[in-house]
Amino acid sequence: MKKNIFSLDNKVIVVTGGTGVLGGHFVNAIVQAGGIAIILGLNE
Repeated sequence: MKKNIFSLDNKVIVVTGGTGVLGGHFVNAIVQAGGIAIILGLNE
């Protein structure tokens, strides 16, 4: 079976700036690809 080199299954990814618009899109993509997103950010 061919392995998907872009798979994020069971990978933990830390996203800095995750409370912004772009960070939110990154987090959604990570979760849809099977990853676990840790979100860091500040709202002032």
